[in-house]
Amino acid sequence: MPAEQDDFETIRKYVAENEGADALVVSKATGVDINCVNRMIENGNIATLSADLDASSFTCGQCGAPAISSTKRLCQDCLGKLNLKMMATRKDMEVEQQNNRLKGSSVHEVLNSKRNR
Repeated sequence: MPAEQDDFETIRKYVAENEGADALVVSKATGVDINCVNRMIENGNIATLSADLDASSFTCGQCGAPAISSTKRLCQDCLGKLNLKMMATRKDMEVEQQNNRLKGSSVHEVLNSKRNR
């Protein structure tokens, strides 16, 4: 990834001249996408920023509370709710699939009927 290597050099130079800058400031000042900056921090490429980056730097995309991490972008409560919702949906689909099998419907027909709702 030559472009990402160029981004890394840009970030490295900026951080050397601006100690204590957080990821968002670095992203805005260098023009490097925040996701790229975060990925470099998580991979350990930019160690000087990792100390300034904490979980409260990222907010939950659902409720605005502090996120678990930069990659999950959900708080613990919303992640739990999402998991419960997914499990319930999966169970409902399994029950519907079982009922449709008894009626002779295929898995594809069940999924298509869900999509068309």
